[in-house]
Amino acid sequence: MSAMVIGSALGPLPYGIAFDVLGGYKEILLASLILPILASIAMFISPAPTIADKKALGTE
Repeated sequence: MSAMVIGSALGPLPYGIAFDVLGGYKEILLASLILPILASIAMFISPAPTIADKKALGTE
């Protein structure tokens, strides 16, 4: 819950700074697309968990 509150408070900060510096939101919105693209790439190239990984985490 605390992370959500902090994220909600700090989330608009880069957009406000970008608006002041660049005069609009277009550039920061395009830059914001980088994070989901990188997360998608990381998801596809990361290996699947093995049984040994599950045992180490205690989830088996």
